[in-house]
Amino acid sequence: MRTRGMPSFGLLAEKQKDRVYVFGEEGFIFTSPYVLTPATSRNYITILITIDSNGFLIGKTEQMKSVRAAIVGCQVSRSLAAVDVKLVSINITPAHPLFAPLAAVTRDAIHELSPAVHREYDADLEELFVGSLSSARIQSLFHSIVGNAAGCLGISCKPPRYREDLVALLRENPALTLGELAYELKVSYATASRTFMRTFGLPLRSYQFSARLHRCLKVIADAKRLTDLAHDAGFADSAHFTRAWQTAFGMPPSYLTNKTQCDMRGFL
Repeated sequence: MRTRGMPSFGLLAEKQKDRVYVFGEEGFIFTSPYVLTPATSRNYITILITIDSNGFLIGKTEQMKSVRAAIVGCQVSRSLAAVDVKLVSINITPAHPLFAPLAAVTRDAIHELSPAVHREYDADLEELFVGSLSSARIQSLFHSIVGNAAGCLGISCKPPRYREDLVALLRENPALTLGELAYELKVSYATASRTFMRTFGLPLRSYQFSARLHRCLKVIADAKRLTDLAHDAGFADSAHFTRAWQTAFGMPPSYLTNKTQCDMRGFL
């Protein structure tokens, strides 16, 4: 498929807008009739589903495969071509209880998923795509499909031992250092580092960076200026913020503020 000179998003916005549904700290859903992104990676674990009979292409640029559902590990590089299909992208943040076990199974890989992961929810996915699904059903859909994907991959839903304590500490102090974490847990610096990695599937700094961007995602539609949003999130300037955002989400932050192309809805 030729992609040079073609936009990554928004080409079919007149036919159907892209939509973003953001869930507190645990993730977001993105729907679109058109995504064409070469060799990008995300700070999330992503479940990709199409509710059309036709699939989408995903994989390395030279080895893309047509599938109807797949899960992509955190920071796994992949190209994606979903053109004129109903694509649903379910993005799971490091704060989600299933992120660490999913990260362990999907590390460095893209796994094709059985349509059984979403088949019973196809009617809800259709409504989600056009923006008519209720808030309660959207949140239930998010958690159900994530749980189904974990089950298909043989993952237990039991959270790691220290997870609740660590989440509470990070909620109280988002800039918590590893030394402060070791003090709170009454363990050595090295043990604190290993415990965090085992609990969340990535280092403390990576977790905090992802959390900063996710907080921005929740408020970007209401932000008056990207410069103010960048400074509030702790970035040196808007250029640094835009580069980080582009890497994390595959699109410039200004795209989500363009109401002719994208609708956003947030949940607590």
